[in-house]
Amino acid sequence: MASHLRHGPDGEMRLRIIEHNLQLLAEQEEEEEQPQPKEGAEEQNNNDKELSSSGSASKAKPLRAVLLFSIDTQSTQSDVQTMITKWRQQMPNAHLAYNIISQIIFVPNDPTMVDASKWIVAIEKLLPEIQSTNARVMLINDSFVLTRNVPELWPDDCGDVCGLVWTAPADDESRHIQSYIRTLSSCAVERYRNFYYEKKSDIRNVHELIVEFELNLSWAGGER
Repeated sequence: MASHLRHGPDGEMRLRIIEHNLQLLAEQEEEEEQPQPKEGAEEQNNNDKELSSSGSASKAKPLRAVLLFSIDTQSTQSDVQTMITKWRQQMPNAHLAYNIISQIIFVPNDPTMVDASKWIVAIEKLLPEIQSTNARVMLINDSFVLTRNVPELWPDDCGDVCGLVWTAPADDESRHIQSYIRTLSSCAVERYRNFYYEKKSDIRNVHELIVEFELNLSWAGGER
């Protein structure tokens, strides 16, 4: 999850959005882990056999959140870190969100590549693990507020790239998978990484970033 933080009310609002989104995603995982009601002992035994034969492949992978923060030039890293620490300490009512945060990484701000420049840091760091576990990755930022959890974005049959698409004509620039909430298969993550380095030097402004990285999905291959 990517965010550009400024110390003060604006930064606090962004952290609340992040907490809200993480909480919904974590609740989805908790629901999936709840045991299903059984009608009787015989059915229980049958279910146990099925689970035993299927192994761990049917289990959902545990959800982990990596928070990627760049810092506004009007703030110091010390002030922002203090704000984040205070935010995390005040999360008892959102313990699920707290528990899925595995890393907090501070990255330089790139006004041209914006969130893509943040996501790539985590992708570089985690790519071997993503590939070895065949994990699905969500790219999201703090400009998007979830109103419910989104289980439909996580299954493998969702395709290599899965996200929100505006219902506009195919040649309309507003018809694209939004960068701020999409999931990628482990194969698509590597293709996204390679495409990022291939095209980064050609991007001169945010509009070109939208055209190349959001409207254009030729890098994704596979299903989308």
